[in-house]
Amino acid sequence: MGTEDDGASRNEPGVRIEIRADNNSNAIGSVGHLTMTTPHAVAIGSVGNLNVVVPPTPKATTSVLPLAAMQSSASTLVGRKEQITTLSGYLLDEPTLSGRAAAIVIGAPGVGKTALVRHVAHSAVSQKPFSDALFADLHGYDAATDRVQATEMYGPLLQGLGVPGAQIPDSVSARSRLYHQVLDHRAAAGQAVLIWLDNVSDRAQIDGLLPASPLHRTVVTTRDTFPHDASHLPIALEVLPIADAVDLLRQETHVGGDLRVESDPEASARLAELCDRLPLALQIIASLIVDEPSRPIREFEADLRAEEHRLDALHYDERLSVRAALALSYKRLPERLQRLFRLLSQVPGGDVGFDAARWLIDADAGTIRPQLMALVRAHLAQQHVANRWSMHDLVRIFASEMASHDPEDADRALKNVVHKYGVAVVMAFEWLTAVASETTRQVFTTPAKAAAWFEAERATAISIVSAIADRDGYETFLLEFGVPLGDLLNSQAHWRDDFYEVAAITASVAARVPPQLVAASALSNLGTALRMQRRYAEAQELFEQAVAMYEHLGDLDRASGARSNIGNLFQQQGRLDDAIAIYRKDLRQCPPETHPYPAAGTLSNLGGVLVKARRPGEGVTQLLHALRLQRTLGGLPGLALTLRNLGAAYIALSETTRDTRAARKAVEALTEARQISISMLDAQGHAEATNNLAVALCSLREFDNGIALFDEALAYFDQTGQVDQATRTRWHRDQARHAAGVR
Repeated sequence: MGTEDDGASRNEPGVRIEIRADNNSNAIGSVGHLTMTTPHAVAIGSVGNLNVVVPPTPKATTSVLPLAAMQSSASTLVGRKEQITTLSGYLLDEPTLSGRAAAIVIGAPGVGKTALVRHVAHSAVSQKPFSDALFADLHGYDAATDRVQATEMYGPLLQGLGVPGAQIPDSVSARSRLYHQVLDHRAAAGQAVLIWLDNVSDRAQIDGLLPASPLHRTVVTTRDTFPHDASHLPIALEVLPIADAVDLLRQETHVGGDLRVESDPEASARLAELCDRLPLALQIIASLIVDEPSRPIREFEADLRAEEHRLDALHYDERLSVRAALALSYKRLPERLQRLFRLLSQVPGGDVGFDAARWLIDADAGTIRPQLMALVRAHLAQQHVANRWSMHDLVRIFASEMASHDPEDADRALKNVVHKYGVAVVMAFEWLTAVASETTRQVFTTPAKAAAWFEAERATAISIVSAIADRDGYETFLLEFGVPLGDLLNSQAHWRDDFYEVAAITASVAARVPPQLVAASALSNLGTALRMQRRYAEAQELFEQAVAMYEHLGDLDRASGARSNIGNLFQQQGRLDDAIAIYRKDLRQCPPETHPYPAAGTLSNLGGVLVKARRPGEGVTQLLHALRLQRTLGGLPGLALTLRNLGAAYIALSETTRDTRAARKAVEALTEARQISISMLDAQGHAEATNNLAVALCSLREFDNGIALFDEALAYFDQTGQVDQATRTRWHRDQARHAAGVR
């Protein structure tokens, strides 16, 4: 056996040297200590195999502290009454054989897990004679090489329990046996032990460390939700309610009688919300407030408003930093989850549906759900309702920062989401406002399914329009997406504010691109929005621009639709003859024989305005023509609208002629219209058909059914702020009640 001499004696305490014989060995015995001093030194005899076993140097982080050592680092605890009661009950209740082996305190980074356990544990120790109360940080969210494993904890825990180092065996199995023997002996003597294992990232870190006796108590704090275990007591922490968040700010800043938080409650509440009501963020901003005693709360609030600087503002030092806390959880994720986490921040609005999540990474349904739920278990995302996920603002901002490190991937993901949303919105538009294609019917098999999808995704779709409006290279995306989205929003009164916003943004982009069909449609939508706001001159100018652009591009069908919008504008202004004239002109330019789709809508509009002009007979004639076209074309939205208009025309004809047969025809048309609206989840159309059906039924003295339908329609009109319509419906209902003798 030879050695290399570096001029120093090799003398390593704790190194065990084993000489193991093989067939050619003639060394005898074992060597307890071996020192090589010269290059000529040799071992006695021939050694076949020399094993040098060096016990791993204990990590500095594996030290176990008495709980009392944690008192000096105590931080403010506000609220958490339910969690305090649950954890206190676990620590102080009498032991039972069916008791829980451990309390698992779970929550996102910075949510206050350590503060809760510290507070409750100290209180419990003061009330119950634990023979030992120990704390250990397992550093589960540090670099992989620094994470403490269960096998590394037996020695430090034995020392914490008072076992001298010389009596602690070398092998892991022997240490494990001794650890549990000591705990069992304590239990037999009636001496309870409390063990708090902090920053555990994996259940494997605590396997084998939980005491067997129900007398002892173990508390684990973690950012990750572990698989269900009936022997564990889960205690979940969320961000603070706003009142508690402001109270935490107040307590943390109440230094030397500082009353800034109390003196400006509105700014303090906004500041707490910008901190996501996260205890760590609140403690950081409180420390910054204390550092500048003359600075008002509103200035700190202003510092946090800009998302791009918010995490910079929520950094006090390496210990008090939201970004650093989140980075620990992020770095622990495998690469595929890191990527999904980053890209979730790219979905505008922050409310991510199941489809949007899989579009981000081009994943199938079976792949994306496990990844999303892994992020939920890591408390880096939450599933706020079924099949929808979101992030707290600070987490989302951090994820966006991480996404900025790979801008090409982030841009690809956003474009994919925008494109896929655009396709789905067009399909919903076809079902709910036009005629559904075969492709659309394969995706949304019924209008109700299209309506349900749009209701769930509407907020995200609107956020996409706002998010990409000023991005270079997204102009075509926005126009092709924003126009059908605007048409959908215009179909329901309770979406009108959203319609105004989308129409304005889309038209602003249309003004920046060369003339094209979708740009003309954007102008037409904004004209409709302005008409609804009674800005008639501006609306008419936009409609005329749209007509001219359509005609220049050779699309007569869409030009017809824009002209009909001018007719609708005239109707709203009370210019009924002008409206009739423009509809008739449009029918000459786009007759039903060659342009059936726009002609069907124009005929329906013409019939409606003729009724308003007290010419119900002519109105019925035009509407019956429109109805035949709509049934041929097969579009449910147009059919329902025409039936509603026809029902109103028959009611007016019945009132003029006193002919109940017209009223019966009104009931028939409106009943069909109502059924179609119900099938499409069309709340506005449903309310309008219901209201007119009530009028028709009451004209036939069927008051009970009519009054009930008035109430049904009135609920929607009131809910959506349609004051004029609600007033008319209430008047008709009260008249019906009076006629029926109902008070």
